[in-house]
Formats: sequence, structure tokens, C-alpha cells
Amino acid sequence: MIGFFLGLFPVPSATLGAFAAYEVEKGMKKHGHEVGTGSIEGVAAPEAANNGAAIGSMVPLLVFGLPFSVTLALALAALQVQGVTPGPRLITERPEIFWGVIASMYIANVMLLILNLPMVGLWVRTLQIPQAVLLPVLVLFAFIGTYSVHNSMFDVRMALVLGVVGYVLRKLDLSIAAMLIGVVLGPLVERFMLEGLFIGRGDWTYFVGTPVSAGIWVLVLLALLWKFLPARLRGRFRRTSGPALDTSGAPETWGDKTETQADADARR
Repeated sequence: MIGFFLGLFPVPSATLGAFAAYEVEKGMKKHGHEVGTGSIEGVAAPEAANNGAAIGSMVPLLVFGLPFSVTLALALAALQVQGVTPGPRLITERPEIFWGVIASMYIANVMLLILNLPMVGLWVRTLQIPQAVLLPVLVLFAFIGTYSVHNSMFDVRMALVLGVVGYVLRKLDLSIAAMLIGVVLGPLVERFMLEGLFIGRGDWTYFVGTPVSAGIWVLVLLALLWKFLPARLRGRFRRTSGPALDTSGAPETWGDKTETQADADARR
């Protein structure tokens, strides 16, 4: 659902969906502490969000004719070459095209399942590659990709510096995913903020002037407070519902042990 929701907006939904789902899964009480250690929850959540974003991004393409990625722009061009113009009337005027795309999504997911299940053993064997071999190869490809964007060694040096920064952040147990989301969304936030101020003639209340925008801000605040409220509520619950202490001098049961008065005084 996270990936599908982000796929409806003009953002890099696949990347943001994966990182957002990873952070949400990490905040879950049941398996959150295992995320980042190779648990299946930390792998399944980002991949599910990634796939959901790919499906969600088809909605603005088919309904409004708005491609939010390079891949969807190519799909839009392919449709237009065939004389098909995506838009609100696509479902009624060309239902075979619309439902054909929907059917192809189901077929693609089934084919992925059929192809990937027999190859699970092959993917698992990649884990047997020594890190001394795998990590340098990954770093090499990262530098090649960085250099190929602008053919500049400055970008390579910047990637090296940011790699060191990321290593320090990981050692400090800070969220690298949150930082990456900020890097991706930063330019978009700045551009849309300037456009909003221009439309609102410099009035900041423009951003909360409608129930929809105000509701989105409420959701943002709730998301920011999500990691703080549960901890405080759990702490308050422990203080109010903890077992009463026996002050009569007789031993009391505490967990699986019998507690004496001296132990009770020490725990107080």
C-alpha cells in the first residue's frame, strides 16, 4: 500500500516506496529489531513496496496521460505511436487497451513467480561469494556509474566522500535511508514550495488552505511522531499497570521467582 500510494505522485516512487517501507517495517514492534540483520521482513517489505509503486504509477498514466518516470514516458510514446491517447476516456473508448494492460500486469507477476521459484537456489548462492570479492566489485560499479553521468572525476570524489559519511552514519546508528529520501525529495520540495508561494502570492497559508492539504500535513505530523508516541504510551502503561509490591514482609511472587522483602526494597 505504501508503494502504490507513492506511485500516484510525481516522485521517484520505486525508490521512495522501498525506503519508506523499510523504515516502517523497522518501526514494527514484532520484528523491527531484526530488520537490517538479514531478516525476511526487511527484504520483503521494500520489494513489495517497489512492485506496488510500479503498479500505482500506471494509474496517472492511463487515467490522465501523465508519465512520472522515464519508463512510463516510453510506454506513453509507444501508445501514442499506435494511435492510443491515454486519458479519462481511455476506458470507454479503448477498453481492450486498458484491460489488456491490466491483464498484462497479472501475467507478468505470474511469470515472475514461475521464473524466480526455480532460480531461488541460484540467487542464494550469491550469498556464498566472499565479501572481500563482492564489495570491491560493487564499489567499482558504483564509481563507474557515478562517472558515466557527467564524465567527471569530481562526481567520483564526491561519491567517495559520501561513502565515508554513510559509513560514519551507520556506525552512529543513524538512518541512511531517511537521508537518501531527503536527498531525492529535497529538490522537488524546494521547487514545489516556490511554485506554491508564487501561486499563493507569498501567502504561506496557501499550503494549508484546503481540507486535503491540511489532512496531508496532519498525516505528516503523525508520521513524525509515530516513533515517539508508542514508547511514551508503553512507558506510561508499565507505570500504571505494574504489579503491586507487598509491604507486609511476606515473600511475594515476581515473575518466576519468589521475592523477599529485602529484594523488594532494593527494586524500589
